[in-house]
Amino acid sequence: MIIKFFEGLEKYGIKFESSQKRMLVTPGNTLVLGRSGTGKTTVSAFKMLAIDLLFKTYSKMSLTDCKKVVLEPEDLTRYKGCGIVFCTASPVLTNEVRRFYKELELIIKEHLQKKHDARERVRKQKLALEESKNCVHFLYLQSVNLKLIIVSTTFDTQELA
Repeated sequence: MIIKFFEGLEKYGIKFESSQKRMLVTPGNTLVLGRSGTGKTTVSAFKMLAIDLLFKTYSKMSLTDCKKVVLEPEDLTRYKGCGIVFCTASPVLTNEVRRFYKELELIIKEHLQKKHDARERVRKQKLALEESKNCVHFLYLQSVNLKLIIVSTTFDTQELA
């Protein structure tokens, strides 16, 4: 599931190199070493966000007793995260990671809101379609009844003559 999450980021122009992908999908605690500018911090922030989102998704699944759940924008604040620790010696880097993580969270929340709005539009369209079908059936039944009444009245009139 985490691999699918990261593959989905590519449509937003976020691509990872093979070494970064290995770090992203490595289970458990991760110690990342490398030279500056290799993307360690960025990839770490993405991994923390993915783990947090998966944890919230599983929390929703267990509380709602569903096999398949859709993460809604409000779920990001409704469910507690899993408590990830990010360690660095630099207070500046700590603040930058926190800022970047919050930006990523906001992007995810906006994306979830767009998907929620699209699902809601489809649901409303289906309801409107069902209502229009019912209306058409009702009008059709009304017109059939009118024809029957007219035919019946005509028949009665002819019979009387």
